[in-house]
Amino acid sequence: MEELLKEMLSEIKGLKEGQKQLFDSQEQLSSGQKQLFEGQKQLSDRLDKVEQSQARMENDLGRKLGLLYDGWQLHEDKFQHMQHEIQAQFDDIRADTRYLVRRVAVIEKLAK
Repeated sequence: MEELLKEMLSEIKGLKEGQKQLFDSQEQLSSGQKQLFEGQKQLSDRLDKVEQSQARMENDLGRKLGLLYDGWQLHEDKFQHMQHEIQAQFDDIRADTRYLVRRVAVIEKLAK
């Protein structure tokens, strides 16, 4: 009977030791889960910052592209205006040249 009690006591000690190991493992899991939640929160915070930064860059880029387009359009308008002015001056020079050629032809006829 005494041996049976010793065996039972030994088994109870083994069960208690196993239970202690289970509690320790549970604490480690709980600690690991807490670290995972903290890591997830940090990632979420970083993602929020990245999204805010991306939105700010998109707005800034859109504004800069708009300014570049406006500058290009202004330059294009000036270029076209200058092109029309040069064409008008060229037409005036052509007309003046025709007049002078006719005038020289008339003077040459008179000189003969």
